[in-house]
Formats: sequence, C-alpha cells, structure tokens
Amino acid sequence: MTFASNDLSEAFISYTGYRRLSAPVFNIKHLIEDFGTQRAQQLLPLAEGLLREVSSVPIEFTVDSIEADRARVQCEMKSLHPELTEEALKAIDWCCCFSWR
Repeated sequence: MTFASNDLSEAFISYTGYRRLSAPVFNIKHLIEDFGTQRAQQLLPLAEGLLREVSSVPIEFTVDSIEADRARVQCEMKSLHPELTEEALKAIDWCCCFSWR
C-alpha cells in the first residue's frame, strides 16, 4: 500500500467532514464518498491515528489558555507531520475548537 504525501491531510479533512459539515463528524462514510470503499479502508487508519495524536496533546482547558492550546496543537502536529497541508491544520483546529466547547 502506497500513500502520497497529501493522503494524511486529505484523509483527515474527509473523515472529519471539514468543508462539508457545520461540526465535526468522524465517519468512514465521508472517506467512502470521496475515495471509494477500498481506498477509504486504507485511509481510515491514517485519519483515526491523526485524530488520536491530536487528542493526546496536553491542553490546559482554561479561558486564558485557549489560544495557547490551539497554537500548541498546531505546533505539535506540524512537528510530527510536516507533510500536513494548511487546510488539514485548519481542520485539526476546527475539530479542537468543537471538542473543547
């Protein structure tokens, strides 16, 4: 199985529903619609893995720390995955903002 450099980004964007929904919904259905069943099954572990990594970044959950927490997540993901596109980083931020509500 070969992955292109933007597969992680596109998989995460699709899996979360970014650019198509008003709130994140993590669903293989989005991957299937965008990539077909076989490719979706290959991309799902990438998207879920990135979501786990995003969720594991330590955050403070205080009113004063929200911007710092958002920046910390972005910095950590850029460091771990320099191949992520700006659009994927926006999707990560979008997911974080909703999950921290």
